[in-house]
Amino acid sequence: MSLISSKKMRNVFNIALFIVGWLACVLLPGNWPFIGTLTLLIIHFRWIGCWDKEREIVFITLLVGSIIDSLASNFGLLGFSELAAPSRILPSWLACIWLLLGTTIRHGLAWGSSKPFLTAILGVGLATAHYSLINLWSNVRLEQPEFMTLIILAIAWMFALPLLQIFSTIWLERYKRQALGR
Repeated sequence: MSLISSKKMRNVFNIALFIVGWLACVLLPGNWPFIGTLTLLIIHFRWIGCWDKEREIVFITLLVGSIIDSLASNFGLLGFSELAAPSRILPSWLACIWLLLGTTIRHGLAWGSSKPFLTAILGVGLATAHYSLINLWSNVRLEQPEFMTLIILAIAWMFALPLLQIFSTIWLERYKRQALGR
């Protein structure tokens, strides 16, 4: 059970935690993205969310984000450079971002469960901002042509974000049925 009583405040706090986590993952070196992600997940599940209700959506978001980025790398859309050596393996800090995004599906982005068209538009906007900024601030590169790569990734998230909302709704209903003993 959440310790922050106002749903609106939980949602604002949730988005703030995600932004802090995103910045930590992109900008901090070494193990700091892991430490930051773990800390923010603990804060989230202590004061905002519920592990039992959210674990599936957190992990499916990690899976979806990792699949999109890994496919983008293997198709030559994203370049991952770890310590000056090119890699096709998703950087672990990028996987941390997808874990943190999973915490927003039922909170800061919950409004999207009833507005899939707006969630799709948000997916385009967030993907464009995310990939543009990691291209500037990290060792992940948009391969040429950058504009085309951004369009492809934005389209992927245009579908992925509403689908994550649908999965979240299904799993939450299942959780509620199980809690009622059905």
